[in-house]
Amino acid sequence: MSCPADRDAWAEVLASDRDALATQSPRWVDAVCEAGPYVDDSRLVIAPDGRRLVLPLVRRRGVPDQVTARLSMPEGFGSGGILAEGGGLTEADVRAVTDAVGQGVLGPLLVRPNPRLDRQWTGAAQWSVRRPSHAQWLDLDGGFDAVWQHRFHSSVRRAVRKAERSDVEVVRDTTGALMADFHLLYEQSVLRWARQDGVPPAVAAARAARLESQAKFRTVARLLGDACTTWVAYVHGRPAAGIVVLTQNRTASYWRGAMDLDLAGPVRANDLLHATAIREACERDLRWYSFGISPPPGSGLARFKAGFGAASYYFSDYLLERIPAMRTLHGVRRVAFRGLKRLSRPRQ
Repeated sequence: MSCPADRDAWAEVLASDRDALATQSPRWVDAVCEAGPYVDDSRLVIAPDGRRLVLPLVRRRGVPDQVTARLSMPEGFGSGGILAEGGGLTEADVRAVTDAVGQGVLGPLLVRPNPRLDRQWTGAAQWSVRRPSHAQWLDLDGGFDAVWQHRFHSSVRRAVRKAERSDVEVVRDTTGALMADFHLLYEQSVLRWARQDGVPPAVAAARAARLESQAKFRTVARLLGDACTTWVAYVHGRPAAGIVVLTQNRTASYWRGAMDLDLAGPVRANDLLHATAIREACERDLRWYSFGISPPPGSGLARFKAGFGAASYYFSDYLLERIPAMRTLHGVRRVAFRGLKRLSRPRQ
């Protein structure tokens, strides 16, 4: 049996789970619901051993509860999955939650879990669809000196030193004040990515305006507060590159990035931004720096992240359809996984 997740209980479970991500927090769900057409449907389940389990969930506003898809998380809003009181999520925990949240509803359940916890999800249910994906995470064990010397590739260390010698100023903010400059860079990047992918620029710009608006970024910054850090690198006083990093418990998660290639590329501003964010994560005694979802190893973006020492984690997005007849509703599946397919190659 599940019940709506009480915010106080949710916050306690979140704080106690060492693997928790910022995208599993109540504040994040509030940001999702304010920025998109969603309502909070997060659930609390009591495990057989008495621990509290929370599954952050949203569903589309205006759709009947019993038939709408429930998402953890929707397109463009990162990973969801189950929080376990005291940490140590198990396959039995996943099974208990998926069984409980499915009682009395017909709609599908769509989950993108923490990539490092995929093993606990694989055999927990008779999944209707599993879509393989790939993420990259950097282990911060040993602190920044160890990361710099033993995990950063020599090419990355050279790039950071070059940026430090250049006219690059890195500015940090947790108030949302830099979001206008970041979003300007993001709009420029959308057009560059569209050219690379052979997508009509007008189509890419329209999609970004709908799914990745400045209002969305400002909402995330406002609601997450000091858990959302925007870093912007300026070259000759002009915004050249930016990243948005979310923090929860032991993990700093790189959520979004963008740059003016002509300004940032020659001075390696992007390398400096990540190195600076990683240094701060180490100084805060965090254990992980998530570089997020990546294309397959060997791609340019995956190689860039690997240069910092980020290791690959292979995981799946999971779709569970409770009623077998729903498997014939291909439109539901296409809609559900269209965003996840795009998210499997995010521009981070």
